[in-house]
Amino acid sequence: MGEEGEEAIMPLARIGGKLGVRASGQAAVSGQAVIRLEMPQGFSASQIGEIQGVAVEVVQAGIEYYDRQVAPARHAEIASDPRRRG
Repeated sequence: MGEEGEEAIMPLARIGGKLGVRASGQAAVSGQAVIRLEMPQGFSASQIGEIQGVAVEVVQAGIEYYDRQVAPARHAEIASDPRRRG
């Protein structure tokens, strides 16, 4: 029930005595990432192992950057949004 855009028709519920929208469900976080590499034939097993290792390092570095730089800035942006209610 609802519609796209900034405004939506949503059912309201009492939360701690206040009227609001209740979210339900659960986040699926497995703590794992799957990296699929497709390479042309001709690479040796050791070369493939090295490439896989580099791919894992790149993904780990991206996650660490997100955790240190992107997520805190985004959380601060959301928390300081004047449209935020609560």
